[in-house]
Amino acid sequence: MNDLTTEKAQHLIDGGEIDDVLDELGQRILNGAIVELDDATDHLAEQLLNSRVDCRDARGSVVHVSEALARHVWGNCERTARPWADQETDADRLLTAFAALRESGIVSGLFTNWKAMDIPPECRGAVLVRRDDWQDLSFLRKRRLTINFAGVAEDESDIGLELTGALREAGLAASAPNHGKVTVRLLWKWHVPELVNAWVR
Repeated sequence: MNDLTTEKAQHLIDGGEIDDVLDELGQRILNGAIVELDDATDHLAEQLLNSRVDCRDARGSVVHVSEALARHVWGNCERTARPWADQETDADRLLTAFAALRESGIVSGLFTNWKAMDIPPECRGAVLVRRDDWQDLSFLRKRRLTINFAGVAEDESDIGLELTGALREAGLAASAPNHGKVTVRLLWKWHVPELVNAWVR
C-alpha cells in the first residue's frame, strides 16, 4: 500500500461520502459475517464500484483503495472488540454448540443458506443461521436469533431436540423446537482477530 493510496483512502474517510458503506462493512466484521480481510476488500470494492464516488487511486485502482479502507475498518472493529477478547461470549457458546452438533453428525452453518451448505445425504441433519441474520445482532444488548434445522437421515424433530440440548449445554437459554426453528437470546460479542498492519486512525 503506497502513500498515494493511503492518501486517497483518508480523503474518502474525511469526506464522509461513503460513511454508510464503511459502517455496514464494520457491522459485518463485528458480527462475524466477514472474517477474512480479502472478503472485506472484495465486498468493499463491489460497493464502491457501484457508487457514484470516485474511489480510484493514482494508479486507477479501486481494489488498492478498498484494501486500505478495509484495513482501516478492520482495525477499528478489532479495537471495539478488544474489551471482550479474553472473555467467553455468547458467540463462543453458539460455536461450541455447533461444534458439538457436528461431532454427532449434524452439519451446521453460520450466516449462510441451505443451497450454499454442503449437506451429505448420510448426515443426520443440518442447522443454520441465515445469511442476513447478522444484521439483527448486537454487542450492546441481547437480541433474539433464530436457528433453523432440518432432518436428513433422521427425523427433523430429533434434530430440533438435539439442537436445543446442545445450545443449553453450551450455556445458552434456547427455546424448545418449533416448526423447524429454535430461538435463543444472545449478547453477540464476536472475537475480531487482530490484523497485521491494520490501519487505525
